[in-house]
Amino acid sequence: IPAITTGQKLPIACKIFERLNNTATPLTIVDLMVATTYTKKFNLRGSLDSVNLEFYSFDFDLSERTMLQCMSSCLQKGTTRDHIIDSSSEIENKWKKTTQYLKLSIDFLKQHCSVPVSKFLPNEIILAPITYFFYMYGNKQLSTDDIKQLKKYFWLSVLSQRYTQSQDSIAEEDIKNMDELLKNSKSKVFDYYVQKIDAEIIKITEMSFGSAFAKGILCFLASKNPLEFENNNIVKLDLSFADANLKQLHHIFPQNFVKSTFKEGNKELDYINSIANISLISQTTNRKIWDKKPSIYFADFNKNKNLDKALKSHLINDLDSFGLNKDDFKLFIDKRSKAIADEIEQFVKTLQ
Repeated sequence: IPAITTGQKLPIACKIFERLNNTATPLTIVDLMVATTYTKKFNLRGSLDSVNLEFYSFDFDLSERTMLQCMSSCLQKGTTRDHIIDSSSEIENKWKKTTQYLKLSIDFLKQHCSVPVSKFLPNEIILAPITYFFYMYGNKQLSTDDIKQLKKYFWLSVLSQRYTQSQDSIAEEDIKNMDELLKNSKSKVFDYYVQKIDAEIIKITEMSFGSAFAKGILCFLASKNPLEFENNNIVKLDLSFADANLKQLHHIFPQNFVKSTFKEGNKELDYINSIANISLISQTTNRKIWDKKPSIYFADFNKNKNLDKALKSHLINDLDSFGLNKDDFKLFIDKRSKAIADEIEQFVKTLQ
């Protein structure tokens, strides 16, 4: 019967147990932590479920691993597997405190970074350094400088695609940067390089919930407080978007229309799912539009006397110059790609 020798340090014991268990059910870090932290008064699995139920009530649903990474960032200043295991002795006693500041970090992203639902969050691990900041900062009210710096951290991390790889190493570095910010709210620690995001980059970026950059652009579009074309009501970005898929996100030029307009092999077909062809409107409005040509459905929306205001909230200047009245997909995709890129460039300048 395989046995783990007593006296070993916990990370080593866990590795030995995993090795012995490799022919049975594969264990995740969450499984190991549930077993490691179990007491008569504390069940990690149930505690994670309870907290995620709270998050779900305000449109967030995080993976259990991300939640543990946020906790280990507070308790061990890191998010690796070993950091998570090393935090096990403190998890139960610090549960209430760490989850409290995780909630504050989510609230910050919703209020100040236009992340309406968890599905729009470009990288879940980006929560870990922010949670660490709030954990160390305590219950004090954020200063204007603190808010600006944390916004800068989020947006420049997303737009520079900083978390594309080596996420644990980058998170650990950013936690150290948070320490500098805690010492001095004017520290220039988040001056991450952001290449110029031009119209071509926007144009070739396909909308995919698997793309952190595409989701970052969605958050940017959400920051413009988009209005419904029909009546200028603010688009409600809530649980209806948490379950959204690519078909439910509105293609300004419907996919079937573009496919029927251009022959196979035409370059314009490459941009059907471009982020520049996506707008954030309710599913109700989207179903009314469905496969209609823009010239037809926008003619219906002309009853809205403030349609121009709604269009501008989606970074569309007007129907004519953007080619919508003539169903000119090529003109539209070029114009809107440039409009989004120009708006992002101006926004990045405000973060400096």
